[in-house]
Amino acid sequence: RETTRRRESTTDKRRMLLCGLCRRPRKTPIEELEAIESQSSSSSSSSVSETHLPRPYLYWSVVLFLVSLYLVLGTLLRVCFGVVFDWRVTLIDALCDVLVTTDIVYSFFLPYSARGITVDEAPLTARHYLAGWFTLDVLGWLPFDLACVAVEYSSLWRVNKILRVFRLFNSLTILQEFGVIKASGVRLIRFFFTILLLVHFMACFFFVVVRYEGDAGAQWLETPSLLTESL
Repeated sequence: RETTRRRESTTDKRRMLLCGLCRRPRKTPIEELEAIESQSSSSSSSSVSETHLPRPYLYWSVVLFLVSLYLVLGTLLRVCFGVVFDWRVTLIDALCDVLVTTDIVYSFFLPYSARGITVDEAPLTARHYLAGWFTLDVLGWLPFDLACVAVEYSSLWRVNKILRVFRLFNSLTILQEFGVIKASGVRLIRFFFTILLLVHFMACFFFVVVRYEGDAGAQWLETPSLLTESL
């Protein structure tokens, strides 16, 4: 008798549970969309809070993005157009080199994530940086232009600064990790800057070809102060 009573009680509970589920009001499509958006926003906020990078590194990445953009575009322009020595440009170059040097030193202590665990111990972070970006950063930082002190000035001494183009796109990835830009926005900005760099490179390359091969109809090549003259 006790077993039959227990079975009857369990069956009654199941019936009550099913009745409760049937009577539960269904959500409208608008309410379902709002629930999905709230879940996605909460997941994105939690991913931003769980980033292994310190918050000040976000603003530092924006500064490095502008520095890398100046170095890449400016170096191509100066190498192809043969820009002469200018103390104002040299001062900006020196400031950019100081910022890049600071970033290299800071990267030795920058935390990284390994299997979901944040590693911030100095020997491990230094080893991680040496195995990653260190070689490319140093090659793009080497101040070959200091040789201008002993020899004649030439913009070709700074051609290695073009390697900062890789750090240019890496800064966008860091902005995505902090949640400032979504993944779709990063892909769009990366595509825009890729097109910009290709157009800039092709324009500079066209000028170099016409300049060194010669063109009788290209009178604009003889224009004095071509880069600074107003259109």
